[in-house]
Amino acid sequence: MRLARQKAADHHYVDAVALLRAGLKEAPELTALGDALKRYAPRAELESIETSLRTASPEALDALNGKLQQFRSAHPKEYAAAASALAGIATKRVLQVAASNADLASRLLTSARNLFPADHGLSALRIASSATPAPTSTPAPTAHASPPPAGRPCSPDLAGYGRSGRGTCYDSLGP
Repeated sequence: MRLARQKAADHHYVDAVALLRAGLKEAPELTALGDALKRYAPRAELESIETSLRTASPEALDALNGKLQQFRSAHPKEYAAAASALAGIATKRVLQVAASNADLASRLLTSARNLFPADHGLSALRIASSATPAPTSTPAPTAHASPPPAGRPCSPDLAGYGRSGRGTCYDSLGP
């Protein structure tokens, strides 16, 4: 029970529910475990939906519709409170994918609109097409190249330092 409470306090409700279910298998007579499971189960479902919205393919988002409808009918108050946040997660995912793959982003947007038809943010969102015209000629080389930035070249031994000063490096982009 203590571990489940800690997981719930850290907003890891799926883990908390898994711990509570395991506890109920071992001690089904403990009503406190059942009560906690009833409290955390809707939040765990919501966490699972949020995770799917952040990572799923368009096809998986289409399949998520049933799970979302089931959550909406079982927990209308929780859904009403979370609907705009869920749509916001879907919008953010579409925008992130659009930066690198407009076709996939367009399919994700269609799936997200099916999940949240009343959301105005998704309705107004437009994805630029990925078709870019090919350059008609190659650019002329410049007479002078700019020197590389101060620092050191990137290498595998810098992995893990993140944005700290020890992890700062540069890659040469010129000829």
